[in-house]
Amino acid sequence: MNKKIADISFYFLVALSIFLAATCVYRASTMSMTHDESGTYLFFQKEDVSQYLYQKKLWKSANNHLLNTVGMQASVALFGQSDLTVRLPNVFAQFLYLFSILGVIRLLFQSWEMQVFAFCLLALNPFVNDFFCLARGYGLSTGFQMFSIYQFVLFLKHPKTLHLVLAYLGVGFASLALFTNLLFVPVFTGALWLVYFLDRERYKDLVLDIFTAPIVAAVAIGILVYVPVTALSALDEFKWGAKSLFKTNVNLAKDCLYGKRYLGPDSKDIFSVILAATVLLGAFYPIVINKLKEKYAQHRAYLFVSLSFILLLIGMVCAFFILGSKYPDGRKSTMLIPLMALIISFFFDSITWKYMKYVTLALAAFLFIHFAITLRFTQVKEWWYDKSTKDFVEIVHNDAKGSELTLGTNWIFHPTSTYYIRTNKYENMRLQSYSKKLQTKEVYDYFICTGSDWPQLKDLYDIIHKDSHGMFVLKRKV
Repeated sequence: MNKKIADISFYFLVALSIFLAATCVYRASTMSMTHDESGTYLFFQKEDVSQYLYQKKLWKSANNHLLNTVGMQASVALFGQSDLTVRLPNVFAQFLYLFSILGVIRLLFQSWEMQVFAFCLLALNPFVNDFFCLARGYGLSTGFQMFSIYQFVLFLKHPKTLHLVLAYLGVGFASLALFTNLLFVPVFTGALWLVYFLDRERYKDLVLDIFTAPIVAAVAIGILVYVPVTALSALDEFKWGAKSLFKTNVNLAKDCLYGKRYLGPDSKDIFSVILAATVLLGAFYPIVINKLKEKYAQHRAYLFVSLSFILLLIGMVCAFFILGSKYPDGRKSTMLIPLMALIISFFFDSITWKYMKYVTLALAAFLFIHFAITLRFTQVKEWWYDKSTKDFVEIVHNDAKGSELTLGTNWIFHPTSTYYIRTNKYENMRLQSYSKKLQTKEVYDYFICTGSDWPQLKDLYDIIHKDSHGMFVLKRKV
């Protein structure tokens, strides 16, 4: 009976995955392009990306997420230019992410309650889901990282060389999507070797693979990213982020809450404490509790994930003090979510308290409701201000009725305005030069601005449109 219920619940999760994928495709098709996406397209769409692998001088910033750029170029070349095709690599990354999640929960969690909880924790994070709809490296990074973890636990469960090869391919692609993921090469390798030394008899026939695969992978990945990483390091691009792991955790909780204050104004602080305490307890639980190996069937996979997270923390601390790098913050902290979510899932699954299943179902219900009420079809959290930029450019174009015009913008709208003027071939529209200083001396035919810009522009322009965030489209006074 329990197996039948588990099968039914799993099919429900498959259906929910299809819904999430469809939602992602819709958002990627309809949402306005955002600031960093537009910059990526404008700067790198026609670039020969291979040159960035061996020419340091080409690197001016970390905005060129290599795997995203290559995927974007291939997608546009194959299917033509559209917002969806520019974002298509990350949409496919969500498919891979969901496939890996379903594989992990089917493989490792026997009870339907835990399968539902683990799925909700991994797949229904609104902050993570945003990046699968955008042409940046973060969605690709998360998708390939999750695929890599899936292959590692498959290897631990059913030792086969293929799983190990696929696991390191996943790590390699994740590293090319986001260079901070390079940490996962030594992290996953260290965790794998520790699990091996604790259970050598089980993996004795694959000892050569366990030691050669990581070394080959590290050399291959190192050769590919050496020039980009050293170039960006010289530009201090790895010194952006949080100054402490505490700040990383607080901001991660805030981002995942997506602006909701379920426990009042201190919600992010309360949730960050709960998150940190649960993850740290869960991470050390399989290490400290010796009897868990006999009591919990998924001990190896749990131990691998916990060791990976602990080694990741150690690696980040070492990078902070030795190399001067900062801790991940904001969108970069999405790299922590798969491991953290899996640790919590394993921790709860290993607890034998008879009421634990009700706790997990209650938490799953909360996660589902949170996702439902934070789902936004027209914008993402990180670049919220670009919600209407696509519409703004079209409004200006339609209002001008084909006549020649000059368009001024606040600098935050400039990349996306440029993107739509170029891709829509609005040849009658000329955009002001990029400047972070608000242009008030020269009066343009139209202007796109924020609400805070309006007092400085109200004597020069009339408002012809205002969106829900208080952003304006202005027209020159007659």
